[in-house]
Amino acid sequence: MNRNKIDRTSIILNLRVSEACVLICFNLLAFQMYLQNEVHPAFSAIDEAALLLMIASSFFARKGSINGWIKGAALSLFLLVCMGVFFNQLYRIQTDIQPILIDIVACSKFIVAMICLYTCFEAYRPSYAFHFLLNLESKILVIALVICSIISLKIDIGMSDVEVRYGFRAFKFIFDHPEIVNLLIIGLMAVLCGDFRNNKIWIALSIIPLILTMRTKSIGFAVYVVCIVLLYRNKRYFKIAPIVFVAVLVAVVAWDQILNYYQNDTQARSRLMIGGIELANSHFPFGTGFATYGSAITAEPQYYSSLYYELGLSNVYGLSPSYSVFISDTFWPILFGQFGWAGTILYLTSLIAILMSTLSRAQASLLLGNPGPLFAFMFVIGYLCISSLASSAFFAPMSIFMCCSLNYALKYGNNIIKERNIERSCCQNDSKQ
Repeated sequence: MNRNKIDRTSIILNLRVSEACVLICFNLLAFQMYLQNEVHPAFSAIDEAALLLMIASSFFARKGSINGWIKGAALSLFLLVCMGVFFNQLYRIQTDIQPILIDIVACSKFIVAMICLYTCFEAYRPSYAFHFLLNLESKILVIALVICSIISLKIDIGMSDVEVRYGFRAFKFIFDHPEIVNLLIIGLMAVLCGDFRNNKIWIALSIIPLILTMRTKSIGFAVYVVCIVLLYRNKRYFKIAPIVFVAVLVAVVAWDQILNYYQNDTQARSRLMIGGIELANSHFPFGTGFATYGSAITAEPQYYSSLYYELGLSNVYGLSPSYSVFISDTFWPILFGQFGWAGTILYLTSLIAILMSTLSRAQASLLLGNPGPLFAFMFVIGYLCISSLASSAFFAPMSIFMCCSLNYALKYGNNIIKERNIERSCCQNDSKQ
């Protein structure tokens, strides 16, 4: 594709209808939390609706065989769902079909989305107009986030949280919590990583609002980003040793906050973790089933789990029936409690399989000289892993947005290197002639 042949003033005219729909969907996913909290609760179904579209698209786009990692991920997830539903019926803690189905979608959507997007992007080649508009919007959002976050340090423009950390009020943009800003920024960073060579400055700028959310994990993640870029920017092969080094460094930075979360018996996260381990042992090997412990649906008054009363969690701040905002502020306790030790292994097997498939695609770009897709992979997955200590991470609605950003970076990163190699070959042939 020769980009010079496309008049940028007529980009919109070169955009396919399907790509315009994808851009709209991308924006709905990026701002879902704002829409559902500030506009209408019905927007909370955006990620589920997007998942259905991905499933339908992958069904029609499928071409050729599916690799072994994808098959392994799908099989492990299928077994987990079957076991979860079986133990729902066995223990009878939750037997209502609606919350069970909602929780099945919540717990499986990240892996299902990764599988579907792998199939879709393998069979589809986005136009330059799509790449241009998505990158342009990402850069505009980065500029807006940087400006607003810096202004919010000194002037109250309605984008700061009431909580003060490190002497400053945390930046939350238009959302109701700084953590959502972090997830948005990581997704934008992943998009920009597709063309890492031309977007370095934008990725660097995005670290500013990330730090100004004043979350310990976002500060630790900023350290992680800088180290990863410095360690891998000139490499052609992926090595695990630098990742281990950076992970230890981030753990040192965030260690005090981790201890605060899990050593304080009055903290909701600590109590949920203790309860999850107890359930994994008492309901060995597959836990209590879907929609029974720690998942978002159990925070709804009509689906509030009886296990919270049995474990003494109903009196914990943030976990009570009348104020249950911290129930879904977790990841590992959900795995331990609802799926048990065997179910946790199945879920992690499925997750690792899909991540290995994704990593192999990122390595292909690295071998061709573009580290961007590998950075996108390590940024998205690295942040979700860090977040898993203090949020629902892979089960959160914004995980679908990050999944889309990552798969876009993988596709665009591979395409852009191929195009540059073709252009370089053409130039060399012209010079010889």
